[in-house]
Amino acid sequence: MIRNVLRSARLLLLSVCAVWPGVASAADEVTREVDLLVVGGSESAVAAAVQAARLGVPRIAIVNDIAWLGGQFTAEGLGAVDEWTIYHGRREPFPRSGLFLEIM
Repeated sequence: MIRNVLRSARLLLLSVCAVWPGVASAADEVTREVDLLVVGGSESAVAAAVQAARLGVPRIAIVNDIAWLGGQFTAEGLGAVDEWTIYHGRREPFPRSGLFLEIM
């Protein structure tokens, strides 16, 4: 019974969110031509955009739902990145390469 009520409430919330007018309106729309569109502003998205620029992609756009780029490293206030992980029951150093190695 409670499970059905919660499910109905979730469906109602999703329905309202789907039809509710967003922050941007048709008057706010801007059209741009880009060679690469990166959707999301996580650390991986930023790394993808940086690497594409290094490879010579001339016009890159990053779209994100918040004003911050960098995901957990910036907007979510992650204080420290794990230096090691557990793999098959053993403590192993965290693998680092590419842009992650440059940033860290």
